[in-house]
Amino acid sequence: MRPPIFFIPLFFILSGALSACSGADAVNLFVSEEGYSVTKDIAYGELPRQKLDMYLPEKIDANTPLIVFFYGGAWQGGKKADYLFVAQGLTSLGYAVAVPDYRTYPEVKYPAFIEDSAQAVTWVYEHAKTYKLNRDNLHLMGHSAGAYNAMMLALNQKYLEKAGGKSEWIKGVIGLAGPYNFLPLRDRAYQEIFSTEPDLIKTQPIHYARRNAPRILLLTGRQDNVVAPRNSYYLYGVLQELGNDVTYKEYDGVGHVNLALELSKTLSNKSEMRSDIQDFIAKGMKKPTRPALAPAAKPSR
Repeated sequence: MRPPIFFIPLFFILSGALSACSGADAVNLFVSEEGYSVTKDIAYGELPRQKLDMYLPEKIDANTPLIVFFYGGAWQGGKKADYLFVAQGLTSLGYAVAVPDYRTYPEVKYPAFIEDSAQAVTWVYEHAKTYKLNRDNLHLMGHSAGAYNAMMLALNQKYLEKAGGKSEWIKGVIGLAGPYNFLPLRDRAYQEIFSTEPDLIKTQPIHYARRNAPRILLLTGRQDNVVAPRNSYYLYGVLQELGNDVTYKEYDGVGHVNLALELSKTLSNKSEMRSDIQDFIAKGMKKPTRPALAPAAKPSR
């Protein structure tokens, strides 16, 4: 089927939007306002950037998955309103979605953005019943820097504990093109962002790989020239070696921005990645069993 006439120009607009937080309004103009409700600017903390938007599908029951989605932006920007297309895409699958803002550089440095993310997750868990949601179905999802935030919460238990939460709350984690093992820091901005930690290995999610981690789905695009697929593949290998329930998948012909676009029902209604996410979440809702872990193909980069 031929794609909608607006697909190609919007793709290029959004390519800039996800990296520079501009132009997302254009793609969101085509996002349906039906099938979900939204409550905006809910404070999960006392600071201006500590707010989230809560999206609910039309039908909610005890099995409705609850997702906290963290957007990317190289820890230097972003705003939750730009990710309406993600929230609508996920609610169309029957999921409730919280999209938090969090503080970024230069306002803060590492690990403040992780601490904000932990506060947001704790708030969502503690207030799930307000929205008639089962908090035992809590999942974390993130793209790029947002996937880093989500993975740090899942693997380094101290952040949720400091925020009054527990890593055991997390039913599963879905990381899209996350930087999990990206030393050395060659970019001046990243050097500044992580300058608060003398031992840089401690800033890397792979450093905190552990046994009994939550279920994890690592997704990446083979043509990603922003965050190399090896970030996900190496983390997959370490977590698998430790006996965790972890899956790695690499999509051919997909780059860094495309991976986020795959979440959108508007731009990618029939998406292999959306189906993979559905399967991952559905399996996690069943009685927990230890599945056989299939080997993943080594990434090209």
